[in-house]
Amino acid sequence: MKILLAIKDRLVRSALKSLIRFNCTDDIAMDAADHLNFLEQLRNNKNDLVILEREFFFDDNPEMIILLKKAYPEINFIVTGINRESQREAIDAKMDAFYMQSDSPERLVELINGFRRGKKSVSDN
Repeated sequence: MKILLAIKDRLVRSALKSLIRFNCTDDIAMDAADHLNFLEQLRNNKNDLVILEREFFFDDNPEMIILLKKAYPEINFIVTGINRESQREAIDAKMDAFYMQSDSPERLVELINGFRRGKKSVSDN
């Protein structure tokens, strides 16, 4: 499975790539350093899953996640956030899952594995 990470902090992106490589050995994890790179990778690669930090686009732009899901309905999206408001936005945007950043890394691995098995759940947390 090809996974694209859209996370603002370089160290967090690196840690997530390592987590995916260690726990999901058949997956290819790529990351986007900025908005333009993210949109290019989204358009040019056959991504199966995008892990998108809610604040990746201009800190407070929940409309962007709605537009992304509409533009790329074939891609599964996991939105990450720090509070329940972010989770509500992910549900409203019809995102495929939400990962609370305070949850364990194992929880994120479970979500990724769920997509590999074909399961989706926004409300799981």
